[in-house]
Amino acid sequence: MVSISPEDFLPSILLMVVVIVTVVIVVIILVVVDGVVIVVMIIGVEVVVTTIRVVVVVVGVSFIIKLSLVIIGVSQNLTP
Repeated sequence: MVSISPEDFLPSILLMVVVIVTVVIVVIILVVVDGVVIVVMIIGVEVVVTTIRVVVVVVGVSFIIKLSLVIIGVSQNLTP
């Protein structure tokens, strides 16, 4: 009989929490940037807004990937 312990699920739960929190932070930043768009559109600098959006998404995605690799590495070190 195979027994499943809560420790087996810890890396998956941690990874899921990290992904959800990071996505929420990226969405909040993008909403704030969209709020600034109204002011920036009056000035006429759409390139700046697009650049900010791209940077926020790229940083968010790379953050998720790095933390995923760390969590996967930690979980593999814990298993005998």
